[in-house]
This record gives sequence, C-alpha cells and structure tokens, in this order.
Amino acid sequence: MSDDFGSLRSLMQRDVLDDASRAALWALMNRAWREDAEAYEGRWLEYMRDFAHHFCEPLAALQSLEELELAAKIAPHARFALELGSNDLGDAGVKALARSPHMASLTSLGLSNNGLGDGGAKALAGSPHMARLTELDVSSNLISDEGIEALKQSRYLDLERLDLIVRRR
Repeated sequence: MSDDFGSLRSLMQRDVLDDASRAALWALMNRAWREDAEAYEGRWLEYMRDFAHHFCEPLAALQSLEELELAAKIAPHARFALELGSNDLGDAGVKALARSPHMASLTSLGLSNNGLGDGGAKALAGSPHMARLTELDVSSNLISDEGIEALKQSRYLDLERLDLIVRRR
C-alpha cells in the first residue's frame, strides 16, 4: 500500500486533475480501501483533506445506489455522478433516492426514462440532499407542468443544467 500512497501523493501534487488522473485516483482509492480500510481511513483520507480542490468535479460516474454508498465510504469528501436512466424507478424509487443522505455526494444525477411523475419531481425538489447537484436529467419521463415548476422553484436545487424533455401521458 505504500507504493500506492506514493502514487496518490504524486497525483495530489498536480495543479489540476484531468479525466484520466481522476480515474487513476479513483482506482487507487478503491484498491487501498479494499486492502486495508482502517489504514486507508487513518492515512489516506487525512492526507486528501488538504486537496479539496481536486474533488469539486465528479471523481467517478456511478451506476447504482450501492456503488454510491460504497463511494461515500471510500471518499466522503468527493463528488460523484450517478446515472440511473431506464431503470423503471417510478415515483416510489425516486422518492427513496431523494431521502438518501448519500445523494449529497452527487453533482450530477441521471434519471431519464424512469416513469417519473410529479411526485418524484417534487421529492427531488424538496430534498436537502440534492443541494450540490449541478446537473439533473429527468428527460423522457411523465412530469407535468406542476412537477417542472416544483423543480424550477426548489429552494435546494441550483442547477446549471436541467434536462426536461417530457413524455406526455
């Protein structure tokens, strides 16, 4: 693990991390955490706190809530993208997501084509866990003007990009 820590230090000393460097960092962090979670938490996490500027952009694109939960353990200070398009989550699934504190790690959330209606849109709009989102894709869902208005008027969402192309019932 000491060789990996040397690689971590080398990455952290860079002014900016490009996509390849973020991918390498994420792979290093995963490997170190899996090898010895206690040592990782004691040494790696403490070291990385001094490099918060490297964790403003999503560190990795995740494909499930389980991956997000693990990522929150491995890198609680980092931000992630979560792509859950075409998973038939419906309003009930999106409401459950909106209640999850792990969602606070996200800057990007993809929920296209999930049968999402106004109830799910309102749950997203009313969730304090969504406050760090800068991108939200709810395209190809069943959201009416009421749900769209809830997203636009949310006191928690301050989005740079909102994909809203809706399917009509």
